[in-house]
Amino acid sequence: MDKECHRISSFLQCVCFILSIAITFYYLFNISTYSVNIPNSDDFNVYMEFINKYLCSDNILEKIALLFRSHNEHYLVFPRLLSIGILKIAGEINFVWLNILGCLALLVYPYVVWVSVHVPNSKRLLLLLCVCLMIFHPLYVEATLWATAAVSNLWVVGFVLLSFLYAQKNGFYFTFLTFFYGLMATFTLGSGVLAFVILGLIFLNSERYIKGVFSLVLFGILICVMQANSAKAVINKSELGLFDFTLRALDYWITFLGSSLSFYSHSMGLVSGVVFILFFLLLCYLRYDKTNPAVFGLLLFCIFTALVQSLSRSQMNLDFSYTTNRYKIISILAPRPGPALFSKF
Repeated sequence: MDKECHRISSFLQCVCFILSIAITFYYLFNISTYSVNIPNSDDFNVYMEFINKYLCSDNILEKIALLFRSHNEHYLVFPRLLSIGILKIAGEINFVWLNILGCLALLVYPYVVWVSVHVPNSKRLLLLLCVCLMIFHPLYVEATLWATAAVSNLWVVGFVLLSFLYAQKNGFYFTFLTFFYGLMATFTLGSGVLAFVILGLIFLNSERYIKGVFSLVLFGILICVMQANSAKAVINKSELGLFDFTLRALDYWITFLGSSLSFYSHSMGLVSGVVFILFFLLLCYLRYDKTNPAVFGLLLFCIFTALVQSLSRSQMNLDFSYTTNRYKIISILAPRPGPALFSKF
């Protein structure tokens, strides 16, 4: 009887593994099939204009300055480095390659969950299948077929996850990786700088006070140097009173978190966002921050990112989060922390 149960369990684990691989490859196959080698929207400024100026410059300092030039509130150094690498290899900017390289960031999430969530071996491959089903789907298709969004919006999640994963370990090497990936996130998308706030909380929560204070100080320095003008612009642009601004920002924030389950309905997004916040509070009560700091840190990153978005975009009546497809990777990861269910309940 035990041998038969073991065989069935092994067979089911094998099925889960095969399905996980199949889902992943099918998703990447669709990205390569439906991507087109044509720039779209911000691609002209982020890639085409940058490459033209980069190639026309013979001054190394000027080229470095072009790499670190801001794009609105973002410093897209990593995406621009990728474009230079593709240019060197292919002789042109290939937007299909950029889309595929951007989507490879999604592989980081299953990896981090696999190594950080503590579940029995019999459930580990089922967990992997659930994670693949959760993220490899077309709900945020705009972020996968638009090069600027694919590289920036997806890799910022990959980098912050790697940063949170290595923050759990001690030693100079892992400390270096923690801050390296945090900086990579910062120079991939503007919201990446929030990684240092969460790193500070992770370090302080584990009584590593020097690293915690250093992370928070580094966050303050980066904000002052990189985002001061953006913060002033948001404050100066507001024409609403404090109460109306707060109410609209709160509505946007909650709806953003629930937008992956909104079905383009504001009410559904709002309800889904409230459910996620309640679930997150339950995880806080159960001290999931101690059980898995990396996944818990990702949930905090989703919450903080949504909050920052709400402060800057809530006044744009035509730009609500539940209609903005490219941001839904955040709302997908936010209300569906499946790994928490496996390891805590």
